[in-house]
Amino acid sequence: MLSRLGKWLLAVLLAAGAGGVAAGELDDAIDALKRGDYEAALADVRPRAEAGSADAQYLLSYMYLEGKGVSANERTAFVWCHKAAKQDHRQAQRTLARFYALGIGVKRDAKLSSYWQTRARGEDVARPVGSGVIDDTRKRLLDDIVRQPLQRNIPSGIPGQ
Repeated sequence: MLSRLGKWLLAVLLAAGAGGVAAGELDDAIDALKRGDYEAALADVRPRAEAGSADAQYLLSYMYLEGKGVSANERTAFVWCHKAAKQDHRQAQRTLARFYALGIGVKRDAKLSSYWQTRARGEDVARPVGSGVIDDTRKRLLDDIVRQPLQRNIPSGIPGQ
């Protein structure tokens, strides 16, 4: 049985067969998935994913998430989705945000979930640093503070006089 995230991913992938993500190069793999021929889908998808196709990486992520032609493995699903997301694959970025939000294949991380949601919308976004995200403006302000000499207002005289 498909998980809620798996159903969502499958809906995106099947809609993609009509001209979105995975159009063209992965039509045969998507058709094989629809037929339940997971071995044929995997044989078509895996080499493309390993060669760097973001669409194939995203589809392979789904296959690992749901155990279609492979043993179900949330961590491996996360890894393949992350590879596609780093290539600016919008659906993979949205899915990766959900992986982080729900802790699927990775430790829950609200900051990284937010980062990937923002990136999926095509907005400028700060780079993830460590386990969180640092806003570029905040970073610049901190840098300026560090560079400035320490200035203190030291009153002259003794208080109360």
